[in-house]
Amino acid sequence: MWKYGHLKLVLSLLTVLLVITDVAGDGHVKVSDIPHSANLLDSGLGTILFLSSTFLIGAITRHIINRFGANFPYTVALLAIGMLIGILFKQYEKHLDGYAGLIHIDPHLLMFAFLPVLLFESAFLLDIHAIKKSIGQILVLAIPGYLFSSVTTAVVVMYIFSYNWSWNASMMVGAILSATDPVAVVALLKSSPGGKDVHHLSVVIEGESLLNDGAAIVLFNIFHNNAMEPCADQPYHCLINGTNTEFHADNFCDNYLNCDVQHHINEQMCTTLTSEEIVIDIALKTIGGPIFGIIMGYVFVFWLGKVFNDYLTEITITVGSPYLVYFISEMYLKSSGVLSVVVFGCVVNMNKMNISPEIEAFLNKFWEQMGYLVNTIIFLVVGMIITFSAVENIEATDIVYLGALYIGVSASRSLMLMFFHFLLSRTGYGTTWQSASVLMWGALRGAVSLALALQVNHNAGFCQAMRSKILFFVSGIVVLTLLINSTTFNKILSILGFCHISKAKKVAVDSAANLILDSMREELNSLKEDNKHTDSSWEEVKKICYIETIYNTEKDIITNRREIEKLHNQVTACNNCSTQVPVPLTRAELSEFYDESRSRVFKAFKISLWKQFDHGLLSKPGLRYLDDMCDQTLDIRDKFIGLRDIEYMWRIGRVLKYFKSKLEALQKGQQEENFPIPNNIHQYRIYQLVSSTAFDMVIMFVIFINVILVIVELSMPSSLCEKVVLNGETLQQATDLSLGFKIANYCFLTLFIIEMILKLIGQRKYYFFNKWNLIDFGIIIISIADSVSDFFTDCNSANLNFNVFRVIRIVRLFRCVRLIKWIILFLQKLVRDLINKSVSAGYDLGTAFVTASEEVLEHLEQIVAYDECRGTFREKIQKAKNDVSTSLAQVRKDYPGIAIAINTKHVVRLILNKGRDTNWKLLQDGLVEEFDCALFTKQLEEKMKRLLANPTHWISPPNAFSMFLKVPWLKNMPEYVVVDLANRAEHHLYTKGEAFIKKGEIAAGVFLIISGKARVVHSMEEADNNNSKPDLHKTYSLHLACHHKNNVLLGSGAMLGEQSILVNRPRGSYVVCESDIQCYFISAEDMHGLMLKYPVVEENLWRLCSVRMAQTLLSKTNKYKTLSFEDLKAICDKSVLATLVPETSNGLFEIDEMITDVVVIYGETRCFPSNKVIKGPKLVPEGTTKLHLMSPCKMLTLINPKHEIDLKQYNEAISPPHGLEAESKESQQSLLKPEESDVSVKCEMKLSTFIKDDPNPTIRQEYEKKRRQSHLKDIREQVGEVTTNLGHSSSMEESRLTPVENVEKKSS
Repeated sequence: MWKYGHLKLVLSLLTVLLVITDVAGDGHVKVSDIPHSANLLDSGLGTILFLSSTFLIGAITRHIINRFGANFPYTVALLAIGMLIGILFKQYEKHLDGYAGLIHIDPHLLMFAFLPVLLFESAFLLDIHAIKKSIGQILVLAIPGYLFSSVTTAVVVMYIFSYNWSWNASMMVGAILSATDPVAVVALLKSSPGGKDVHHLSVVIEGESLLNDGAAIVLFNIFHNNAMEPCADQPYHCLINGTNTEFHADNFCDNYLNCDVQHHINEQMCTTLTSEEIVIDIALKTIGGPIFGIIMGYVFVFWLGKVFNDYLTEITITVGSPYLVYFISEMYLKSSGVLSVVVFGCVVNMNKMNISPEIEAFLNKFWEQMGYLVNTIIFLVVGMIITFSAVENIEATDIVYLGALYIGVSASRSLMLMFFHFLLSRTGYGTTWQSASVLMWGALRGAVSLALALQVNHNAGFCQAMRSKILFFVSGIVVLTLLINSTTFNKILSILGFCHISKAKKVAVDSAANLILDSMREELNSLKEDNKHTDSSWEEVKKICYIETIYNTEKDIITNRREIEKLHNQVTACNNCSTQVPVPLTRAELSEFYDESRSRVFKAFKISLWKQFDHGLLSKPGLRYLDDMCDQTLDIRDKFIGLRDIEYMWRIGRVLKYFKSKLEALQKGQQEENFPIPNNIHQYRIYQLVSSTAFDMVIMFVIFINVILVIVELSMPSSLCEKVVLNGETLQQATDLSLGFKIANYCFLTLFIIEMILKLIGQRKYYFFNKWNLIDFGIIIISIADSVSDFFTDCNSANLNFNVFRVIRIVRLFRCVRLIKWIILFLQKLVRDLINKSVSAGYDLGTAFVTASEEVLEHLEQIVAYDECRGTFREKIQKAKNDVSTSLAQVRKDYPGIAIAINTKHVVRLILNKGRDTNWKLLQDGLVEEFDCALFTKQLEEKMKRLLANPTHWISPPNAFSMFLKVPWLKNMPEYVVVDLANRAEHHLYTKGEAFIKKGEIAAGVFLIISGKARVVHSMEEADNNNSKPDLHKTYSLHLACHHKNNVLLGSGAMLGEQSILVNRPRGSYVVCESDIQCYFISAEDMHGLMLKYPVVEENLWRLCSVRMAQTLLSKTNKYKTLSFEDLKAICDKSVLATLVPETSNGLFEIDEMITDVVVIYGETRCFPSNKVIKGPKLVPEGTTKLHLMSPCKMLTLINPKHEIDLKQYNEAISPPHGLEAESKESQQSLLKPEESDVSVKCEMKLSTFIKDDPNPTIRQEYEKKRRQSHLKDIREQVGEVTTNLGHSSSMEESRLTPVENVEKKSS
């Protein structure tokens, strides 16, 4: 029923076309009635109507084929329809002539109009890796194989046909018939369910077709000219000396060359190409064409790389460029336009990453559509031409000859494959007899062969009989190969085993079906709970939505499912009982599973890489390399991508290493920042001046101007002196120009001397420790000698000895030696940039590999169905991922700026992607207008474009000073204190999963996280629990994290280990890297030395840690448990930290109503009246009225809000001044070294009174100093150092003091 309905639709369309034409032809619609007096047919509008009808016919044909599920070649159906239309047009030629313009199309125009599109579409959509791998097979088939086929076909034509055609004519026909056009075959292969063998065959067949099209045109042109000869039964006429002369074939050339006017075609009959001309022509076409295609390919690829997300521009470039390449190559370069376009398309294909990621997929679909439309036109027109033009003057014997020719062409192809089997089986993917059979049967003929035959048919240089025969035979071979070979091609594939679906693929597809069904069930269950769908028929829903595996038919579905379940479970029922027994896979089945799973793993890997590239997270070179590496590795059995395959991408080459080491060796000694800082504050200011880059740049500019003036002076010595007559005597006198040069020289010398003096003041004796300073000093000495000699040398003495003048000026040129320092710096920067660029590209590639590995591992269960194979793949992928991650960690350690730059680029692109996606969603929801959306998109994509065009390869990590300024206990500290702390910091890097702080170990120092995240856990088992979630958005305290039930994440800016340093206790937890971490580390010795040097630092640390501990302790009490940590912090901030020693008030302190709670931070005390001994950190129990110190204690006292205590005034003792220079030396001294006091109170006192007025600070300060010195001594003894003069600064410490510190030290 449907078949009959579609047939009626086709016939109706043809009838309408006939009626329209008949109306136009019979005059029912007069030409005079057409507007503007335009003739519908002559204006070409009929051709436009014909083209539109062609597209509709193609759409109807495709719809019918798809509707009935027939695996029938689309192009064959079009050819058959075209032949029917051709018969129709021939029958009604008079009426349909205006609509059949394409039937009479010039063959050259046919090739120029359609061939560039077909060639570029095929080359652009080819699997470029398979082409590279199979290039040997393709070249064998396309060049020697094509020549073999042409020669053997020519032999068949020459000796079977009775037309007495010459060898040249036979070779021309052989060249035409040996050109393959496997459009239908490739389409069938691509739709075949076979594996990679079918894919490789389709690539070889399509690649051979692309190249032998070019070879066919080259060979055709060579024999085409030589094949033309005059017809024996046809008289020729021309004017010879004004007389009309008739001559025949036997004396054609002798008479024609004497004609007054010669025709180009006839002239070719009498022209024979020499062997040199033939060789040059072949070289120009076969070598010049591909070279031109490569050049134009990279030109347009470069242009495409400069366009970003402009689909109109990018599509237009790809549409216009093939025509331009083909036209220039054919018309101007006289080379092969076919080969130029094929190579051009391959170059664009290899550089698809230059196309915008968002457009690349759409561009592939666009070119598929272009190929579909052009093939629709061509095969329909070919069918029309065959029945309209190719069947004229045909006899019955010609049909017999056509059958013999078809057999001969097939035999020629078979002989060629047999002859070259040795080469074909040892190149590319190899060739078996089955694949050779497919190559033979799939060698269809098509548009190129017919276009070349039409060129012969339109050439008056051939006899009419020969032209008709050639067109008939070529058209017949095209029809026969399409109707016979292509329609039976699927059957041949099935017989040869290429349509076999492996068990491994069935299992994989069955797993995919189960995943789809699971997702559908989840959706079904969620919809059942939705009140909007309660009245749905769920049984009907299940019935309609159920799917089966795609390779199972109704007949064998049960059998296949049992087989699949057996493969999944690897068990079967015993024949004698129902016991389940294991069924191991055979070696062949296991190999099949392994190969299929391996192919899917690499496909998933490539998809992940392209997805990263689409999101802007992978560079073009990185994608190209990894994509090629996947294809190459897949071709090698049992091989996986490992560290060795990609590691060299971020390794520095030997040349760069050599130049880097040499330049660093030359630069040694010029690092002025290594000089000790002067003690005097005025010297320090001068030291900062002469060490600045701006000062050096000014001096270099002065040297450059000085050298230019010296060169100018040296080039014009005659203008420096003039003759004057004085008292009748002629003398030489200096000109004004000479005096100007002298004054300039003295000024420059003065500037250089001032520079040296400033450096001597700022750098002191260390000035002479720098080799560049020594060079400067030597040049200044030479310049002084030069100036002295110049002062005592006038024009008369210079005239007596001109060499003196020249030597003096040349000596001044020695000043340019100082420029070598900056040249070395420039070269060093250049080498460093090259290294950074290279390592950055490799690091980007490595991170993409790790990300792709993680995604594949995440979905490995769905990718690989067989458990044993899955375990093998998991092990190999995990090993490669870990190896690459370890290597990248070393790169991050050696080049931290590169890691920061790459991560920054990724974050920026992800944010821009999110902004663009949100913008598009707002447009879809109708929240913004299309115009406004376009403006937002343009702004965001401009930023993306700049990010891609100018990527940053190095971003220096935050310096220690800027990071420590953000630490809470260092805020508002004097700058020199932070600088001193930053100078002690070391840059460390830790990899993901590494525990850099371990529970129970003695604190080695403090850590300040620069980048990355760390997780605080109480045991290493918790570190392996990936499901644990942080319960704080941002945590800065290790101690605070340790008191939470769940582990906590610490991010950038977090400081770890302060409390362990203060109390000198073992670590209470592990800190494990959640990601790779960069941090600054300050050793415990440096921290204790810093606290000895600046007691205010220790006070601030104690204050911060005490508040944190108090928060934790108070949160566990009934009184404060309802409060949040932020509220507890606010309460603890209104507190006072007091250090109490037993020597004060006999160690007895009374807690009055002014104090609400007391937290013992460290120390031991007895509480009264409970007589309970508590040891810090501990909260003093409620009801305690008196404390008896059993050891020195530090306590945090919470003040009752009802009582007003000036906490600010009390805390001024631990709050540093905001401006160092604004304070007096005395205030600074009291800050760093509080004045001693001998006041001692021996009676019991209230704690609040002690807080307001410490009666004996000297004892407390001495205790704190001794405790810190004791800690420092313990640390030094652990590393085997001798401890002497604890508490006193060493010479190294003195060298790191700022000028202000030295002033304070001297004043104290």
